[in-house]
Amino acid sequence: MNEADQNDYYKNVHLWGQLTLFLSVFLFLGIGCYLSFIRGLHPGWNTIFTAFGAVAAMVGHTWINIGDLVMYLLLMGPAATYMSKLTGNVKNMRLPSAMASCAALDESEGRIKRDILATYGVAVSVAVNTTFLILLVALGKIFLSLLSPDVLRLLDFIVPALFGAIFGQFAMKNIRAAAFSAVAVLVILYVPFIPGSFKAAAAILLSVCMNLAFQKKNKGET
Repeated sequence: MNEADQNDYYKNVHLWGQLTLFLSVFLFLGIGCYLSFIRGLHPGWNTIFTAFGAVAAMVGHTWINIGDLVMYLLLMGPAATYMSKLTGNVKNMRLPSAMASCAALDESEGRIKRDILATYGVAVSVAVNTTFLILLVALGKIFLSLLSPDVLRLLDFIVPALFGAIFGQFAMKNIRAAAFSAVAVLVILYVPFIPGSFKAAAAILLSVCMNLAFQKKNKGET
Protein backbone atom coordinates (compact mmCIF):
# COMPACT_ATOMS: atom_id res chain seq x y z
CA MET A 1 0.00 0.00 0.00
CA ASN A 2 1.47 3.32 -1.06
CA GLU A 3 1.65 6.40 1.15
CA ALA A 4 -1.39 8.08 -0.42
CA ASP A 5 -3.57 5.03 0.23
CA GLN A 6 -2.32 4.84 3.81
CA ASN A 7 -3.20 8.49 4.39
CA ASP A 8 -6.68 7.91 2.97
CA TYR A 9 -7.11 4.85 5.19
CA TYR A 10 -6.20 6.68 8.40
CA LYS A 11 -8.29 9.68 7.35
CA ASN A 12 -11.35 7.45 6.94
CA VAL A 13 -10.58 5.69 10.23
CA HIS A 14 -10.60 8.95 12.16
CA LEU A 15 -13.71 10.17 10.34
CA TRP A 16 -15.80 7.08 11.11
CA GLY A 17 -14.26 6.59 14.54
CA GLN A 18 -15.14 10.09 15.69
CA LEU A 19 -18.57 9.83 14.09
CA THR A 20 -19.44 6.55 15.82
CA LEU A 21 -18.21 7.82 19.20
CA PHE A 22 -20.28 10.98 18.82
CA LEU A 23 -23.36 8.97 17.85
CA SER A 24 -22.86 6.58 20.77
CA VAL A 25 -22.67 9.45 23.27
CA PHE A 26 -25.76 11.02 21.70
CA LEU A 27 -27.70 7.74 21.87
CA PHE A 28 -26.65 6.94 25.43
CA LEU A 29 -27.64 10.39 26.67
CA GLY A 30 -30.72 10.40 24.46
CA ILE A 31 -32.05 7.15 25.91
CA GLY A 32 -31.54 8.43 29.44
CA CYS A 33 -33.24 11.74 28.66
CA TYR A 34 -36.12 9.97 26.93
CA LEU A 35 -36.75 7.65 29.87
CA SER A 36 -36.31 10.43 32.41
CA PHE A 37 -38.19 13.36 30.97
CA ILE A 38 -40.64 11.80 28.50
CA ARG A 39 -41.53 8.47 30.10
CA GLY A 40 -41.36 9.88 33.64
CA LEU A 41 -38.77 7.40 34.93
CA HIS A 42 -36.30 9.94 36.30
CA PRO A 43 -34.52 8.39 39.34
CA GLY A 44 -33.78 11.74 40.97
CA TRP A 45 -30.70 13.95 40.76
CA ASN A 46 -29.44 12.74 44.13
CA THR A 47 -29.28 9.16 42.84
CA ILE A 48 -27.60 10.27 39.61
CA PHE A 49 -24.95 12.33 41.40
CA THR A 50 -24.33 9.51 43.88
CA ALA A 51 -23.75 6.98 41.09
CA PHE A 52 -21.62 9.41 39.11
CA GLY A 53 -19.52 10.29 42.14
CA ALA A 54 -18.91 6.64 42.98
CA VAL A 55 -17.85 5.80 39.43
CA ALA A 56 -15.71 8.94 39.11
CA ALA A 57 -13.92 8.19 42.36
CA MET A 58 -12.98 4.69 41.19
CA VAL A 59 -12.23 5.13 37.48
CA GLY A 60 -12.32 8.87 36.91
CA HIS A 61 -8.56 9.00 36.53
CA THR A 62 -8.83 6.89 33.36
CA TRP A 63 -10.91 9.62 31.68
CA ILE A 64 -7.88 11.89 31.48
CA ASN A 65 -5.16 9.24 31.31
CA ILE A 66 -3.31 10.36 28.21
CA GLY A 67 -0.59 7.76 28.77
CA ASP A 68 -2.95 4.82 28.27
CA LEU A 69 -4.43 6.42 25.17
CA VAL A 70 -1.00 6.87 23.61
CA MET A 71 -0.14 3.26 24.50
CA TYR A 72 -3.33 1.97 22.85
CA LEU A 73 -2.65 3.97 19.71
CA LEU A 74 0.89 2.62 19.47
CA LEU A 75 -0.06 -1.00 20.14
CA MET A 76 -3.43 -1.27 18.39
CA GLY A 77 -3.67 1.60 15.95
CA PRO A 78 -6.48 4.18 15.71
CA ALA A 79 -9.27 1.94 14.38
CA ALA A 80 -8.91 -0.69 17.11
CA THR A 81 -8.59 2.07 19.71
CA TYR A 82 -11.86 3.67 18.61
CA MET A 83 -13.60 0.30 18.80
CA SER A 84 -12.07 -0.47 22.18
CA LYS A 85 -13.08 2.85 23.69
CA LEU A 86 -16.63 2.33 22.46
CA THR A 87 -17.02 -1.23 23.75
CA GLY A 88 -14.87 -1.09 26.92
CA ASN A 89 -12.74 -3.78 28.63
CA VAL A 90 -9.70 -2.47 26.80
CA LYS A 91 -6.93 -3.90 28.99
CA ASN A 92 -8.73 -7.14 29.81
CA MET A 93 -10.07 -8.13 26.39
CA ARG A 94 -9.46 -5.73 23.49
CA LEU A 95 -5.73 -5.14 23.90
CA PRO A 96 -4.86 -8.86 24.37
CA SER A 97 -6.97 -9.73 21.30
CA ALA A 98 -5.19 -7.09 19.23
CA MET A 99 -1.76 -8.24 20.39
CA ALA A 100 -2.62 -11.88 19.68
CA SER A 101 -3.65 -10.97 16.14
CA CYS A 102 -0.33 -9.22 15.53
CA ALA A 103 1.79 -11.92 17.18
CA ALA A 104 2.48 -13.72 13.89
CA LEU A 105 3.87 -10.60 12.20
CA ASP A 106 7.57 -9.88 11.98
CA GLU A 107 8.89 -6.62 13.35
CA SER A 108 9.84 -5.63 9.82
CA GLU A 109 6.20 -5.54 8.71
CA GLY A 110 4.69 -2.15 8.01
CA ARG A 111 2.63 -0.22 10.51
CA ILE A 112 -0.50 -0.34 8.38
CA LYS A 113 -0.58 -4.15 8.38
CA ARG A 114 -0.27 -4.31 12.18
CA ASP A 115 -3.07 -1.78 12.62
CA ILE A 116 -5.39 -3.69 10.29
CA LEU A 117 -4.72 -7.03 11.98
CA ALA A 118 -5.24 -5.43 15.40
CA THR A 119 -8.55 -4.07 14.15
CA TYR A 120 -9.67 -7.55 13.06
CA GLY A 121 -8.63 -8.95 16.45
CA VAL A 122 -10.64 -6.37 18.35
CA ALA A 123 -13.62 -6.81 16.01
CA VAL A 124 -13.66 -10.57 16.64
CA SER A 125 -13.36 -9.94 20.38
CA VAL A 126 -16.32 -7.56 20.28
CA ALA A 127 -18.43 -9.97 18.20
CA VAL A 128 -17.75 -12.94 20.49
CA ASN A 129 -18.24 -10.88 23.64
CA THR A 130 -21.53 -9.40 22.40
CA THR A 131 -22.87 -12.77 21.22
CA PHE A 132 -22.24 -14.47 24.54
CA LEU A 133 -23.59 -11.47 26.42
CA ILE A 134 -26.86 -11.58 24.47
CA LEU A 135 -27.16 -15.33 25.10
CA LEU A 136 -26.47 -14.93 28.81
CA VAL A 137 -29.01 -12.12 29.13
CA ALA A 138 -31.67 -14.13 27.30
CA LEU A 139 -31.01 -17.31 29.26
CA GLY A 140 -30.71 -15.35 32.49
CA LYS A 141 -34.12 -13.78 31.95
CA ILE A 142 -35.66 -17.22 31.42
CA PHE A 143 -33.88 -18.59 34.48
CA LEU A 144 -34.99 -15.69 36.69
CA SER A 145 -38.59 -16.13 35.61
CA LEU A 146 -38.49 -19.66 37.09
CA LEU A 147 -37.33 -18.51 40.53
CA SER A 148 -39.65 -17.76 43.41
CA PRO A 149 -39.95 -14.19 44.82
CA ASP A 150 -38.15 -15.25 48.00
CA VAL A 151 -35.12 -16.40 46.02
CA LEU A 152 -35.18 -13.26 43.87
CA ARG A 153 -34.93 -11.09 46.99
CA LEU A 154 -31.70 -12.86 47.85
CA LEU A 155 -30.16 -11.59 44.62
CA ASP A 156 -30.08 -8.09 46.12
CA PHE A 157 -27.18 -9.27 48.27
CA ILE A 158 -25.00 -10.36 45.34
CA VAL A 159 -23.36 -6.96 44.74
CA PRO A 160 -22.60 -6.33 48.45
CA ALA A 161 -21.19 -9.85 48.69
CA LEU A 162 -18.93 -9.27 45.68
CA PHE A 163 -17.62 -5.99 47.09
CA GLY A 164 -17.14 -7.67 50.46
CA ALA A 165 -15.12 -10.45 48.87
CA ILE A 166 -12.95 -7.93 47.00
CA PHE A 167 -12.44 -5.94 50.20
CA GLY A 168 -11.46 -9.11 52.06
CA GLN A 169 -8.96 -10.03 49.35
CA PHE A 170 -7.19 -6.67 49.60
CA ALA A 171 -7.57 -6.54 53.39
CA MET A 172 -5.37 -9.60 53.71
CA LYS A 173 -2.50 -7.57 52.24
CA ASN A 174 -2.78 -4.81 54.85
CA ILE A 175 -5.07 -5.55 57.78
CA ARG A 176 -4.36 -2.25 59.53
CA ALA A 177 -5.21 -0.09 56.51
CA ALA A 178 -8.35 -2.16 55.86
CA ALA A 179 -9.53 -1.76 59.45
CA PHE A 180 -9.03 2.00 59.46
CA SER A 181 -10.70 2.29 56.03
CA ALA A 182 -13.74 0.32 57.23
CA VAL A 183 -14.10 2.57 60.30
CA ALA A 184 -13.66 5.71 58.18
CA VAL A 185 -16.34 4.55 55.73
CA LEU A 186 -18.79 3.87 58.55
CA VAL A 187 -18.14 7.33 59.98
CA ILE A 188 -18.75 8.98 56.60
CA LEU A 189 -21.99 7.08 56.08
CA TYR A 190 -23.43 8.38 59.36
CA VAL A 191 -22.06 11.94 59.23
CA PRO A 192 -25.12 14.15 58.68
CA PHE A 193 -23.46 17.18 57.09
CA ILE A 194 -22.05 15.22 54.08
CA PRO A 195 -24.63 15.12 51.26
CA GLY A 196 -25.79 11.66 50.33
CA SER A 197 -24.67 12.12 46.74
CA PHE A 198 -21.05 12.60 47.87
CA LYS A 199 -20.80 9.94 50.57
CA ALA A 200 -19.79 7.11 48.24
CA ALA A 201 -17.13 9.22 46.51
CA ALA A 202 -15.87 10.58 49.84
CA ALA A 203 -15.59 7.08 51.30
CA ILE A 204 -13.63 5.82 48.30
CA LEU A 205 -11.27 8.81 48.23
CA LEU A 206 -10.69 8.65 51.97
CA SER A 207 -9.90 4.93 51.80
CA VAL A 208 -7.45 5.48 48.95
CA CYS A 209 -5.71 8.34 50.79
CA MET A 210 -5.43 6.32 53.98
CA ASN A 211 -3.99 3.34 52.12
CA LEU A 212 -1.42 5.56 50.39
CA ALA A 213 -0.50 7.09 53.75
CA PHE A 214 0.05 3.67 55.28
CA GLN A 215 2.18 2.57 52.34
CA LYS A 216 4.30 5.71 52.60
CA LYS A 217 4.73 5.19 56.32
CA ASN A 218 5.73 1.56 55.84
CA LYS A 219 8.33 2.53 53.24
CA GLY A 220 9.69 5.17 55.63
CA GLU A 221 10.04 2.60 58.41
CA THR A 222 11.94 0.20 56.17
